[in-house]
Amino acid sequence: MKKNTWILLFVFGASLYFQACMAQKKVTLKPTSLYVPYKIKDKFGIATEDGKIVVTPQFDYIELNYTPEFFTCFTYMDSKSYRTSLVVKDKIVLENQPYFGYYNTRDIVFAVMEVGGRGSGYYSLKPEEIHLYTLKGKRISPEGFSHANTFDELDPKNEIAQVLLYLVHRDKTYSIVQYDLKKQIITSTWIDKARDIEFEDLGMLYRTQELHVKYVDAQNKGKELKIGIKGKSYVKTYEGTYEINKKSDDLFLDGNVAVPNWDSDKQPKPRVEEREIQSKQIRLKKDYQTYRPMKLIVENKKLDPKYYKITFENSKKGLYDSYENKVVLPTIYDDFFFADFKGIHAGGYILKQNTSYSFQVYGSSQSKGHFSLFPMITFYAYGRPDFHLVGLFDEQGQFICYANQDGKVYLE
Repeated sequence: MKKNTWILLFVFGASLYFQACMAQKKVTLKPTSLYVPYKIKDKFGIATEDGKIVVTPQFDYIELNYTPEFFTCFTYMDSKSYRTSLVVKDKIVLENQPYFGYYNTRDIVFAVMEVGGRGSGYYSLKPEEIHLYTLKGKRISPEGFSHANTFDELDPKNEIAQVLLYLVHRDKTYSIVQYDLKKQIITSTWIDKARDIEFEDLGMLYRTQELHVKYVDAQNKGKELKIGIKGKSYVKTYEGTYEINKKSDDLFLDGNVAVPNWDSDKQPKPRVEEREIQSKQIRLKKDYQTYRPMKLIVENKKLDPKYYKITFENSKKGLYDSYENKVVLPTIYDDFFFADFKGIHAGGYILKQNTSYSFQVYGSSQSKGHFSLFPMITFYAYGRPDFHLVGLFDEQGQFICYANQDGKVYLE
């Protein structure tokens, strides 16, 4: 069951990302209630959308997460060490901590720090330990875990006042506990430090509405447990035992798998000039060594002429959809870049005209913003559908500050 456990961790990592993205859609805030990272001289603080300072600029860098108004604030001690503070809206919740990241799921803060040994690897590329807090900075458990997450698919509408927490202890044992959102404490333990654990139909929780677990307890006995929902509470729907099968896990099979040749029916690619298919794409690179501000990287991108090609008129560029025979970008730009925007399951284009930059999201026919610095959407639909938080970068790809979608720069 060990291999199954690592599959579980992968599912939970993807689940956390999905939950965070879904959380964006649930947020409905008034226009005046949004808070943004604001830079004065060389320090970042928090301000309202219209520029009123609510947290004094004191941090070297503020990083956004997948929850609006939930900020990881870095203070750099030297070239490799740092301390972080967590700001929720306009309040400093945790200050000068050793964590490199904070993540919010169902009002539980997952604070992650680097340690020796092996961690889950979902929050960074380094070994880690996770501590649990409330949104007000109260420690939920004195223990640190190598992995922690929730079973939010059981309650997609957030109707239950409890949360099931999955915990991987530092001694490589596993627990499932129940956290009460109102009391802000762990109220019960469903599985206590199992030696091994296996989940059935984990990816179908939203349909089955029942968590089915097999585990090996501290006495090396095989146990089986089902947790379902009755009314607005989690209840035990089945409990039994099973004989432990010591055979190797059969989830990983050897041998070759035939892969269909999807390209076999493609039409021959049209003939084009090299310059018509040589484009550029932008990505953000996170520094996992020192946690310095993200950098903007420009890479070459080769287009498939069956679908897209670059158009030219004098020194100007545009983009044409050869598959649907339509103009994507008119031939009016000095340059353009493909980009994957953070906080959205799509991307778009960064457009340059003379010395001004703007951006355009896939599916939209209009560009937005006029920036003197290179813009990259770092949070699409930040708090509400019409607000996008944009990171601004210099020509060397160094992060400078944030702005909104219309070109208002949060810097003075």
